[in-house]
Amino acid sequence: METSSSLSELGFDADGASSGGFFRPVAADGPCSPPPTHRRRLTKVSVIGAGNHAEAFLPRTRLVSDTDIAVTRGSDLAIVTAGARQIPGEMRLNLLRRNVALFRKIVPALAEHSLDATPLIVSNLDSSSFRFLLAEHLDVNAQDVQVSWPDVFLSLPARLGRGGGAVVTAFPPVVCVRWTPPPPGWYKLNFDGSVCRDESGRASIGGVIRDCTGRLVAAFAERTDHAPIGVVEALALIRGLHLAAEQCCFIYRLLVEGDDLMLVQLLRGESRHTRRRISHDMEGKILELLGRFPGGCVVQHIYREGNQVADTLCREAYLSPGVWINRSILPFHIYEKVEDDRHGVAHARIL
Repeated sequence: METSSSLSELGFDADGASSGGFFRPVAADGPCSPPPTHRRRLTKVSVIGAGNHAEAFLPRTRLVSDTDIAVTRGSDLAIVTAGARQIPGEMRLNLLRRNVALFRKIVPALAEHSLDATPLIVSNLDSSSFRFLLAEHLDVNAQDVQVSWPDVFLSLPARLGRGGGAVVTAFPPVVCVRWTPPPPGWYKLNFDGSVCRDESGRASIGGVIRDCTGRLVAAFAERTDHAPIGVVEALALIRGLHLAAEQCCFIYRLLVEGDDLMLVQLLRGESRHTRRRISHDMEGKILELLGRFPGGCVVQHIYREGNQVADTLCREAYLSPGVWINRSILPFHIYEKVEDDRHGVAHARIL
């Protein structure tokens, strides 16, 4: 069976040489161009907002850069990578508005110069946060709108220069981490501890309990005495288990998640080297609380990127500590994190 390289679809043969397809090289020392009446038109690709990322195409193309969008005139393909960067503390809805305002300026100007171009918009927004707005705009059920990051990112080669020569290396592997709800009939406790490394001597604990739909049942953000991080993480777990057992007495089965791998391994019986991180009394207290749930209690590890609600609650403890039960009004930035998790928003983690 005859096979062909996937590069052929982009205009290259199996060896990477151009076959006169979509991309055609421009040689500086090549023969003179034919007369204008017989000249074959080159494909023109415009990238708006690429910055230095377009450097990888330099060996095969003629690169023209300008701050005037008129340079894109007559483009066959227009890739718009321009976007507004999120300001620290800015809500995603406001970031969306700023990006929309930016595209409203770019797209009409692009169409004016290249009406027949195929546009490709690359946005840095996490669109899954707006699935319900998209569903409302499209007049469809929100369950029919599935927008999220892929579960795994591929390691792509990067073109770097060293000593005047090209060096091909690779980015470290990146995976997507997302919080997942517990199975039906279960509840999930996420906990975290924080210790300031400055001279303030501050430490805090935070945790959140949610049901199988991702809705909040209880949450806490409290300050605690300064101690090693392993002890503070254990204090956060104890506080969360107390909250689940005493104020949420309807919980029959509990799934516990934390980003302290050593503590999780200790409680699962997978490692005994972490006993020196916490006292025997503290370990016994945790095991006693874990045994209070008749239907069972399972402890598992989660990366910090998937534990963002508990992490945010730790920071909130320094500003406005508190306990929230059921329909209590959460601070908006914490509520936003809860909704992100409930809608399956993923976060990148470099392995």
